[in-house]
Amino acid sequence: MTEKLKRHLQQEFIYDLIGKPQAPELKLANLSIAHQNSPNDFIVLNQLIKTYLQTGELDKAMVMADKLVNIANLENNPQQVGMALLLQSGILTQKDLFELSSQKLQLALIEFEKINDLKRQADAWNAQSWLDHQI
Repeated sequence: MTEKLKRHLQQEFIYDLIGKPQAPELKLANLSIAHQNSPNDFIVLNQLIKTYLQTGELDKAMVMADKLVNIANLENNPQQVGMALLLQSGILTQKDLFELSSQKLQLALIEFEKINDLKRQADAWNAQSWLDHQI
């Protein structure tokens, strides 16, 4: 785990992302390049999804979140699977697909329960409570 973090932090784009403010479009371009160079980097994928959301590109965000689910499943990483499902739920909520969003939240809760991640469980329950008033 420490080695993965070291490799991640040694990538040149990290300092640009962290060190100076960037317009969402520039950030998106930098993250896209980083993703091409490290397609299985969870941090890059998460940031790419969030930046797509920030720029209103919901379909691209959903594709990347689906990719994150698949990679995290392959690496047996329930935290990342849960995070991706939580992001997918948010995307579906923005598209007014409340029942599908609720289904993604239920799957995310299962993943967070596997690792006893109480903070993320609370995030999912908070989102679910809002959805309960929409359905």
